[in-house]
Amino acid sequence: MKPAVLASLLVAALACSKGGDTEKIVKEAKSWTATLDLASRGLAQHDLPPRYARQVAEVAEKAVSKDIEKADGAEARDACTQALESARRLREAAQQR
Repeated sequence: MKPAVLASLLVAALACSKGGDTEKIVKEAKSWTATLDLASRGLAQHDLPPRYARQVAEVAEKAVSKDIEKADGAEARDACTQALESARRLREAAQQR
């Protein structure tokens, strides 16, 4: 995975962070989960350097942590929890390399 692709994914995910209602929080959390899964595959295939994987995980954790505080429904909290778990797994995998 090229750093430019990763940067594009980050911009797209961050663009989803505007707003505070449940639907937007769910969409953002799912977007982060997909981004983190893509980064995890890139790391596993040695296409993504570990330092970039750690950066993706850190940015995702910060964004989703803010959203989970605003989440008022179970669906939003569950989506945020899943994204945070994906970020934790990616961060741990990147630290092992």
